[in-house]
Amino acid sequence: MSQVTADTLAMEVYVADGELPEGISYYGSTLLLESDVVLRHYFKVAKGTDVSAYGFTGNKGNYYYVDLAAGFGVTVADCVIGDYTLKYQPTCYVRAVLESEAAPENLKQLVTAFYLYYRMSQMS
Repeated sequence: MSQVTADTLAMEVYVADGELPEGISYYGSTLLLESDVVLRHYFKVAKGTDVSAYGFTGNKGNYYYVDLAAGFGVTVADCVIGDYTLKYQPTCYVRAVLESEAAPENLKQLVTAFYLYYRMSQMS
């Protein structure tokens, strides 16, 4: 596991294209490992901004999110908000955690195990 580093995943970067609607800004993404694997993208929304047309799946205060299925063998759909498109794979999250000095060691171990499991599932 110690051989997997952020450098191992150097090519795993997200790509954002276009402009977000006024009053909405990209905040960050996380990977939920529950009964399903879900990639959750958070957006900060200014008070009074109408978000009804953008397909958000939920919110926590003024942070709205989009959940996308991200299980093994699933090509994660792009996150589209208006004219903005975010291309982000689960391995982008793994890289972000591994290069973060603030991430706890147990999270780094978890995402490393996830990455190794993901790589093995591609080989079978």
